Amino acid sequence: EVRQFERSTHYVVQPALAAGDVLFFTEALVHGTMPWTAKHQRRSLLYKYSPGHSAWSGNYYDISKYDGLTEQQERMLMAPSIGRRPRVIDLE
Repeated sequence: EVRQFERSTHYVVQPALAAGDVLFFTEALVHGTMPWTAKHQRRSLLYKYSPGHSAWSGNYYDISKYDGLTEQQERMLMAPSIGRRPRVIDLE
């Protein structure tokens, strides 16, 4: 009913964002978008965070396929893990 605008949606909020803004929310939040009607593309990034011991994926980046990565970029593309993982950001 809400998706077809057949019921009051006082609890639905459209955040006011400008180009380049970022919106963070938890995946537990029901969310969606209106159909995209602009001529330019929009981009969405989906990041999921969880402890290394509970993270799993069948697909990880193969660093050997990317030429010219800095050490920091290589660390950022590493598969999830716990213990003995190098820091992504040097704190020195």
